[in-house]
Amino acid sequence: DLGAWPALEDFEHSNWTPKNLKVLQVAMEHAEAGEKVLIGSDLIETGRWLCERLKEKGVRAAHIVEERSGRASTMSPRRRAAAIERFKTGTTQVLCCGIPSIRLGHSLEAASCVIADGLVFSYEMFDQFIARAWRLTSPGPVSVYVALTLGSLDPRKWELLCQKAKAADLALDGQLVDEPEQPISREEFLRELRRQGV
Repeated sequence: DLGAWPALEDFEHSNWTPKNLKVLQVAMEHAEAGEKVLIGSDLIETGRWLCERLKEKGVRAAHIVEERSGRASTMSPRRRAAAIERFKTGTTQVLCCGIPSIRLGHSLEAASCVIADGLVFSYEMFDQFIARAWRLTSPGPVSVYVALTLGSLDPRKWELLCQKAKAADLALDGQLVDEPEQPISREEFLRELRRQGV
């Protein structure tokens, strides 16, 4: 419901898109249900904007970006760690971040909802972002949402990521090279061991 947002009629910010509004709706539904939500985007401004809109609605949201010398930058390691810890064990309900900045080294199994709002071209980066919350140590199921805008580059980027995922699965499952296994002769194996001095 667009009318439920303060002064939306007069607000001409480019982030008021149906996709971002859906992300806000899904995030709020999960937060209101007592869940922790991780939102990743490919653009710094999108995450900051989502964080501010959620705060306007009373959701305890945080973003791991701060202003430094007039520019938006990822927080210092110490401040970022503190923000992430408040999300993991504190009162922060929604953590907004860049997919590239949170893809490695963080265990965010407190999140039971992950939303990707804006896709990166790297399957590894996208997969690792999802894996921050979807872990073996996750206390319960994790809902994963990928927000796409039809008629934009989003569906094509998603298609490419899915193709890369299939290629990665094939490589990891060992199916890219299908070589028949040769039977092992016990006698030949023993002869080889004797030749080697065993």
